[in-house]
Amino acid sequence: MKKKYIYIIVGVLAFLFILGSIPDDSEPAEPAKVEKTAEQLKAEAEQKKAEELKRKNEEIIKKANIDLGYEKPPPPPITIGKKDLLVSCQVEVQKNLKDPKSFDMDRSNYRYIENYDDLRITFDFSAKNSFNANTNHNALCVFSRDGKWLDFEIR
Repeated sequence: MKKKYIYIIVGVLAFLFILGSIPDDSEPAEPAKVEKTAEQLKAEAEQKKAEELKRKNEEIIKKANIDLGYEKPPPPPITIGKKDLLVSCQVEVQKNLKDPKSFDMDRSNYRYIENYDDLRITFDFSAKNSFNANTNHNALCVFSRDGKWLDFEIR
């Protein structure tokens, strides 16, 4: 009796397997590939040539504008940390004060100004003058884009 049930189960599984492997005709057929005519191929080739020529012309015009000074190339990246430049500026300003120990920077009021050729740092500070009076000042330090010291000014 048990063998009979096993044969029935195996038979049903075989039937389902065979049924599952039959292709389904309800699936849509692949769309037929449309052959492009010679005229269409020629038009596409001409369009690609025109786009390539336009791109090359734009590159030539851009390079000519740069060479003539009408347009500047993108600036080189800044290669040193801005905080390092700020510290370097503070040290240089502090060295040039009458009383370097009296240097007190307003840490909430400093700015980085990126120009095409340089990076400028400006900040406010207070220090004692020759008469031992506390005075407010503004410092401006100028660095090249690769971090080299160019100039500074105390106002």
